[in-house]
Amino acid sequence: MKYERDIKYQEIRVDSIEEIYDIISEYNDFYELPRAVCGESLQSFYRGQKDSAWNILPSLSRAEKGETEIISEYLRKDELKNITLFELIAHIQHYHDEGIGTRFIDFSTDPNIALYFACSNSESSDTDGALFIQSFACHEPAWYTVKVICELALISDEEITVKEFAERLMSDYSFDRNRFRNIDELCLGIVSFLDYGIPVVPDERALDDNIRLKRQKGCFFICGTGFKTNFENNPRMRFLNQCSKCVFEPKKAVVPEVLNDGNCLVKIIIPKELKQEIRLHLKECFGITENYLFPDGVKKIK
Repeated sequence: MKYERDIKYQEIRVDSIEEIYDIISEYNDFYELPRAVCGESLQSFYRGQKDSAWNILPSLSRAEKGETEIISEYLRKDELKNITLFELIAHIQHYHDEGIGTRFIDFSTDPNIALYFACSNSESSDTDGALFIQSFACHEPAWYTVKVICELALISDEEITVKEFAERLMSDYSFDRNRFRNIDELCLGIVSFLDYGIPVVPDERALDDNIRLKRQKGCFFICGTGFKTNFENNPRMRFLNQCSKCVFEPKKAVVPEVLNDGNCLVKIIIPKELKQEIRLHLKECFGITENYLFPDGVKKIK
């Protein structure tokens, strides 16, 4: 099966490494990626999973502990006191012990890195792997959207209104208050993306402080949260005079349709028989090995 030049979701089983690269090339050519769109960078994100039957999910959905429970513990570490909340959660994402979760989903801007994760573990030899391709307009760590969605990790409430959340953000000295004239405008900004999530490509500062993230050419999709208000059934709740009243559940992480079977998503199924050949190819042609991607310790379970 070959890639169709169409925006619909596609699931393609391959029989060779060459087919994988052909699909990637066709995908980027069809969408003319990377390119600038309204001042943002539209580019491909890649994710590899060793079992093709798995859905794309954040570690928060299966964790024993969430972000809120461990942020304070990490903040006590001297080497982490001067980094941003985004950088801290990225650090937790790459270095935390198994059982602790975040709403960050790992992707890479390099398809070869994602291929490694689809084929890396010898324990996965009995399962087909998967390489996912999705295109996003990237957010930058300095943007208010990243600050807003990362702040969810600090909320201990089970439920909170958008207005209450906006007031907490405005009281934070590090939040850019000049962007919004009042609380209502910030509320409108929050509901415009918080139930969906945002894709983020780390800046040089974040990469310099996280060797795993740098070598893995890592980027993230940061999942949004669960709103008790159903915007599809109540579209008026997105209006300026209504959105501040919306109640959401900050501890929930919502995976949007575009990461399941949505438009522009391609899932390449890699037969288990092809995994060893791909691992050898990545090592010989690109130097991609476990020691290269995890130079500072034991591999984190992904």
